[in-house]
Amino acid sequence: MFRSLEITFEAAVRNLSDPSWQARARAARALGTADPEDHAEAARVLRSALGDARPEVRYAAARSLGDIGDRGAVQALIARLEDEDLQVREAAALALGQIGDGAAFAPLAEALRVGPPGLRLQAVAALAAVDAARAAPLLRAALQDADAEVRACAVLSLAEGPLDPSTAAALAQLLDDAAEVPRAEAALALGRHGDARAVPVLCELLSDRSRAYEAALALAQVPDQRSIGPLRAVLRRFLSPALLKVYCAYALAKLVPDEGRAYLMRASRSLRSDVCGLAAELLASLPD
Repeated sequence: MFRSLEITFEAAVRNLSDPSWQARARAARALGTADPEDHAEAARVLRSALGDARPEVRYAAARSLGDIGDRGAVQALIARLEDEDLQVREAAALALGQIGDGAAFAPLAEALRVGPPGLRLQAVAALAAVDAARAAPLLRAALQDADAEVRACAVLSLAEGPLDPSTAAALAQLLDDAAEVPRAEAALALGRHGDARAVPVLCELLSDRSRAYEAALALAQVPDQRSIGPLRAVLRRFLSPALLKVYCAYALAKLVPDEGRAYLMRASRSLRSDVCGLAAELLASLPD
């Protein structure tokens, strides 16, 4: 069986020998959706495709080997961390993270140390997937990376586990980061773990359409008097999204119970099913 709707498994295997590199690349990527009973054969031909003359085919093969979790490809993927094509190197790092074999840790750490930004970003995520505890010191160091996306990825990777004091302190340094994304991700991570140092940035994020909901929920995890004014401002703003107002009322209820609960009670009677359902759920989660 084969989950691709565009090509059969047998055709994909056959097309890896096609003279057209486009056909070979499509076939290699399609093999990443092979059913478990076909993984052994898919892995065999995909490992061979890692040596294709075209980087597009090598990229597709690396991605698919990660998708099927082929541990037998680990050494070949490690070798592709030195590929002449950057996208192939990035795909190899991504695949090694998906596979999660400890043999990849040292090569990925080296890629993080000396690679270009795109490869460093993939190495951060892959190291965390391979061995989060062992990777923690490297990820904390990556919080100071010259590239903002790498710093943000390091924040996200560290935030997946518990924040020990040294990690929280390292994240707190990013609250003054000049780049928006790592600063925002650091604040959200700290807020979710109840760290009040994040409150000023979280209050700013209430005006960020892409992060306001997360910011409101994070503020609910770290009740702090400094957030009362910004939360009330969202509730009073006519054009604030209704669901965002519900989340802000929930955060406010942790600080000014009567006021926050009153808003949630009104919202629980809304004609909008999503608004009244969320308000009722959040009300029920509040202590009596």
